[in-house]
Amino acid sequence: MIAAMREFNRFYARILGVFDKYALGTDYTLAQARILVEIGREPGCSANSIAVYLDMDRSYVARILKGFEKQGLLQRLASQADSRKKCLWLTPAGEAVYHGLDEKSDERVRLQLEHIAAHDRKSLLQAIREVSRILEEAQKNGKD
Repeated sequence: MIAAMREFNRFYARILGVFDKYALGTDYTLAQARILVEIGREPGCSANSIAVYLDMDRSYVARILKGFEKQGLLQRLASQADSRKKCLWLTPAGEAVYHGLDEKSDERVRLQLEHIAAHDRKSLLQAIREVSRILEEAQKNGKD
């Protein structure tokens, strides 16, 4: 079971392009792209919530966020609920990068799916949902 799971992880990491130096042919690493996408998907989120959600080191996330600020992609604004808390928002330039990453990601998946027969796509979708359900349940049980 362990060998099969590890083999699948290696295979899927390769399919996702995890080992590419830059994500989706951009100038951003996978970690940078994931953080930028999460801010785009959850405007007003906190640095801590991103680190927890992506299971990344907080100081690593902070360094990436500081780089985004220097590039003019990100701004930190005080929370309306608690002015001590900083919320993350993409600038117009950050929004453009986010949408570009989102489009490239969709296109990558579209290209992968076009080589799969329609009936296999349905099976693949069911399998993805089942794997996600099982792993999410296991993760929840591990935190209890």
